[in-house]
Amino acid sequence: MFVLGPFRLNIDTLPPQEMARTSSYSWPEIERVGAAPSLQFTGKGADTMTLPGVFYPHYKGGLAQLPAMRLAAEQGLPLPVINGYGFFLGLWVIEGIDETQSIFFKDGAPRKVDFVISLKQYASPTDMVKLAVTGALGAISRLFS
Repeated sequence: MFVLGPFRLNIDTLPPQEMARTSSYSWPEIERVGAAPSLQFTGKGADTMTLPGVFYPHYKGGLAQLPAMRLAAEQGLPLPVINGYGFFLGLWVIEGIDETQSIFFKDGAPRKVDFVISLKQYASPTDMVKLAVTGALGAISRLFS
């Protein structure tokens, strides 16, 4: 369903039940004398995504998945995200991981784990193309200067 860096979020690992994505756009108010404020578009804001889901550790994957994702989040590195259709959604950072364990075995191991993974877009595919083109143009201009 999703690939988040080295993590596969699918039925065999951490299966999200939903995906909610929010896109924001910046329109600050510009005060005017004698008139209502006007709005000025200053650009696209960061997208956010939440992936709530549930998994059963005794069925598939085990309990190591969320701790491994927490370790990756602590590194502070943006991770590539690819959706189930194979579309590259850019680089994203893990903003948060919520976990609720329930229905315990006698030894205390959970039978059910509900989770929510919160992501924030670090760079869109368009941003990445712009950076690559800018970098290439800068390298070319240095060759001729």
